[in-house]
Amino acid sequence: MTSASTERANITTSAKSQVANTLATAETVLEVSGLETVFHTQDGDVHAVNNVSFSLQQGELLGIVGESGSGKSVTMMSLLKLLPMPPAEIVAGSVKFDNRDLLQLDLESLRDVRGGDIGFIFQDPMTSLNPVFTVGFQIMEPLRAHMKLNKRQARARAVELLELVGIPSAEERLRDFPHQFSGGMRQRVMIAIALACDPKVLIADEPTTALDVTVQAQIIEIVKDLRQKLGMAIIWITHDLGVVAGIADRVAVMYGGQIVEYADVDELYSDPRHPYTRALLQTLPRQEGEREQRLISIPGQAPNLKGPLTSCPFAPRCSAVFDKCHSANPPLFTIGDRQKSACWLEESNG
Repeated sequence: MTSASTERANITTSAKSQVANTLATAETVLEVSGLETVFHTQDGDVHAVNNVSFSLQQGELLGIVGESGSGKSVTMMSLLKLLPMPPAEIVAGSVKFDNRDLLQLDLESLRDVRGGDIGFIFQDPMTSLNPVFTVGFQIMEPLRAHMKLNKRQARARAVELLELVGIPSAEERLRDFPHQFSGGMRQRVMIAIALACDPKVLIADEPTTALDVTVQAQIIEIVKDLRQKLGMAIIWITHDLGVVAGIADRVAVMYGGQIVEYADVDELYSDPRHPYTRALLQTLPRQEGEREQRLISIPGQAPNLKGPLTSCPFAPRCSAVFDKCHSANPPLFTIGDRQKSACWLEESNG
């Protein structure tokens, strides 16, 4: 390694160390403990979220990753009770925010938190935005409801927000309807709405999934820039491990409705401990030299979540499985200072 490369590596390591130290002493803005959500269906109870616990520090970006059906979105929607109830029911757990348990709040109090203290960017902006109202009206609505701004003040703030997320001719575009915007521009509008009331926490539910690669990169840069400017904490839900590597401080890997690994982003990529995390990382496309490598997939199917988990949910697909994996579901074992893995192979470290 050249002296210049060594210096860059040292600077990068130093910067990451400073971030880790800052987060370690930062205020905890969200504390989720033992969250469990069940869907009551005609075919039986589906245990979609199983004993999920995590914390979020001020200014931190926490990545939530896992394949489709792993419980990422249901977990985050449970925090604000955004699921239809019934069939959904939050049967256990607490969500501490601002010295209150959000799960114990009545609907009116919870509405003050939604969009005010906690912003939410949904997956599909075309179905999240109301097609019969202008974009300006939809941005101004939370400003008038939560911040009690008058129409003139709300309009001025709406223009600022559209400019903040990079929409040109912002004042004129307030009069446009959602169908008059491209997919990327609609997602920027959703970000503007989520940021309208200066939330302490922003939850982004796969905000770049339906966008092309160039627009994805633009949206990610916008969020990174806004995080630096506003200092908010962010939860970023995705199945894209490449995105998480570039933006997250910590990562929670979900499978079978539960967190199976929880680690700082560098540790997760350099030393993944759970077999599912290792399998996920192996599925990333890579090219060695001029020869392209065949894509690797994880054999088997996602677990059936009808009924409580009585064994490791990944056991049927795991290459390191042994007898105990089929008889009991492992807890999250602590490894080192800031890494956890729900695998019986870590029992001696717990």
